[in-house]
Amino acid sequence: RLILLVACLAAATLALLRAGPPSPAPRDAPDFSATRARDTIAELLGDGAPHPIGAPANAAVRDRLLARLRALGLDPEVQHAFACSGGGTCATVDNVLVWLPGQVAGPAVALLSHYDSVPAGPGAADDMQGVAISLATLELLRDAPRRNPLAVIFTDGEEAGLLGARAFAEHPRFAEIGVAINAEARGTTGAARMFETSDGNAALIAALADAPRPSAQSLSYEVYRRLPNDTDLTVFKRHGAQGMNFAFIGGVQRYHTPRDDLAHLD
Repeated sequence: RLILLVACLAAATLALLRAGPPSPAPRDAPDFSATRARDTIAELLGDGAPHPIGAPANAAVRDRLLARLRALGLDPEVQHAFACSGGGTCATVDNVLVWLPGQVAGPAVALLSHYDSVPAGPGAADDMQGVAISLATLELLRDAPRRNPLAVIFTDGEEAGLLGARAFAEHPRFAEIGVAINAEARGTTGAARMFETSDGNAALIAALADAPRPSAQSLSYEVYRRLPNDTDLTVFKRHGAQGMNFAFIGGVQRYHTPRDDLAHLD
C-alpha cells in the first residue's frame, strides 16, 4: 500500500509539473510569444481604466483593437447590434469580426474573446489576454495555408450578459461556424486549462490530446455545468456550434476587481 501511495503521489506531482505554464518566449520568437502578447495587452488597455460596455473607455479600447487589426493588413467588420440578456439587460454592442478564407468553404473555426471589462477593473486577464491570444494567432495564421476558414470574433458586452455573443448568433455568418474556441479567465495566474466542451466531442478531444501541452479534466466540466456560470461559448453551443472553453483560475481573489490589471497578470 505504501508503494502504491508513493507511486500515485509521484504521478500526481509529475502531472502538475507538466501542466504548469511554460516560460514565456522572447519578443523575437518566430511563433507565439507571451512577451509580445503582454505588450499587446498594455497597448490595448491604454491608461488601464475599466472599460465596460457603453463607456468611452470601451470605445477607446475598440478603436485601438481596430487599428491593430488594420495594421496587420486585415479588414475587420464592426457588427453594430442591439441585444438583450436572459435577465432583461439590453444594450447596443459593437462586435469586431475578422474572417480569413480557407481552402474549403467551411465550416469555420472561430476564436472567441471579449474586449469589454467589468466596471470594477480593467480586465487585463478577463479578457484582454484572450484578445491578445486571438491577435497573435491572426498574425501567425494570416498568410499560412488554411484548410478551413478562420473567424476571429471579439465580442462586446460579455460582462453585461453575453450580449455580444447573443448578437453574433443572429449574424448571417454564424451558420458557417463549426467549432468555437473561447479564451477566458477567472483569475490572473496559472496554466490555461480546457474546462468545458460540447457534446459529441471525440474529434475535439483527440485534437486537444495532440497539442504540445494538453491540460483538461473531464471532472471539471461536470462541475462547471452545474454552476450558474456562463461564457460566450454558452451562446454558441446553444445555437449548435461545437467548442472548447479555456481559462486559468489562479489568483481568483483578483477576479472582477481593480487588481485584474497588468501588474498582477502572470
